[in-house]
Amino acid sequence: EKEILSIKHLLEDVVAIINETFPKNIEISLDATPDTWQISGNYTQMHQVVLNICLNARDAMPEGGSISLTVENVHGDGTQERPAGFSPGNYILMKIEDTGSGIEPGI
Repeated sequence: EKEILSIKHLLEDVVAIINETFPKNIEISLDATPDTWQISGNYTQMHQVVLNICLNARDAMPEGGSISLTVENVHGDGTQERPAGFSPGNYILMKIEDTGSGIEPGI
């Protein structure tokens, strides 16, 4: 079921889990503006997706590294470049980046 939720708070929850459970040689950072808009979604599913991406990042960094979570409001008035299929409007942009080895081109 969908509900109105704060993606910022969801990411804060994920960061707390990572800080408690991931190896200490993996640094985690969160950059989210205080006024990040709310979204409509399923909290549990969103939490699971973000945590799974972070778990994959952890596995790609056996010697350690960093994971960066970023979320920002994006005002799409039609003049900005945007992915295909996205019409002008307001969006939440979430990025999850890591310093891992990446996925092999053959995969």
